[in-house]
Amino acid sequence: MSLITKAQIVEALKTVKEPASGKDLIALNMVSGLVIKDGNVGFSLEVHPDKGAEMEPVRRAAT
Repeated sequence: MSLITKAQIVEALKTVKEPASGKDLIALNMVSGLVIKDGNVGFSLEVHPDKGAEMEPVRRAAT
């Protein structure tokens, strides 16, 4: 089994687009706290509180 790298996660997150701008989550600096531990990946998506419901499909796409 090969271990996943942060670079691979970043590349995957670049495929997830923010609907309003069409830009990816990495380009928009929306991802923070990326960690890999014991084969599990964790990160936070930073969105304005007013956009929470609108961004729910993006959150699901990123997980």
